[in-house]
Amino acid sequence: METADRLALFMKERPWEFSGEERGQLSLAFRETLLNAIEHDGRFDPEEWVRVSRVRTRRTIVYHIQDPGEGFSRTDLKHAAIANPPDRRMAHMEIRTAEEMRAGGFGMLIASQVVDEVIYHQKGNEVILIKHLD
Repeated sequence: METADRLALFMKERPWEFSGEERGQLSLAFRETLLNAIEHDGRFDPEEWVRVSRVRTRRTIVYHIQDPGEGFSRTDLKHAAIANPPDRRMAHMEIRTAEEMRAGGFGMLIASQVVDEVIYHQKGNEVILIKHLD
């Protein structure tokens, strides 16, 4: 988690065209996506590596995060807020409590609301976050 926090801070403090609030939101989306990769597919194993890259073009900022895991299917994420119906945003907390999981499950939802595009690899172990600058 320390590494994810340091990388998110680094990304947040780079020179940007965005306001401080937009910078913070993009940094949060990046951090949440990175933490999902480290926690769920990397299992906090220091021997496993999560690859991160950032590309800045004239019109976009792109983050690519690839983890060492087997991936996931979005249909199997009943414990995540992204799977909840819009009128029941906290429904996943019941599942997390029943399965004795820590509170959370908002990373994918946060990322999808902050960036313009979230693209998952078919296998589910890679994600691309795209933020348009226009």
